[in-house]
Amino acid sequence: MGDKKVRVSLWARDQRFLRAAQQVLAKYAIRRRVPGPDRLERFDVTGGQAPYVVTIDPDWGEDPTCTCPDAQQMGKELNAGYCKHVIGVLLSNDALRCQLLELFL
Repeated sequence: MGDKKVRVSLWARDQRFLRAAQQVLAKYAIRRRVPGPDRLERFDVTGGQAPYVVTIDPDWGEDPTCTCPDAQQMGKELNAGYCKHVIGVLLSNDALRCQLLELFL
C-alpha cells in the first residue's frame, strides 16, 4: 500500500460496500484460518456462488487479496482489488477494519 496511487471509482466502491453489508456480513460465513508462518491472515468466505479465500496483511505491507473473479478483474481495475469479500472481512474484524481507510483517502 504505502506510497502507491490507488485508483478508486466512488460508484464501484459504494456498490461493493453495499453488497458487503447486504450479502457477505448478513448471509455468508467468514472463518479465520489458523495463521501460517508468513504473518498473513487468511479467511474462508463461504455462502455465495463459490468459496473464496481473503488474505490480509495485518501490518499493511501488502494489499488485501481475494480469490474471487471480481477482485481479479473489475474490482482490481475500479476498486483497488477491494471486492465485497475483502470489504466484508475487514468490516467484520475490529483489528483489521482500519485498512478500509485506503478506499477513502
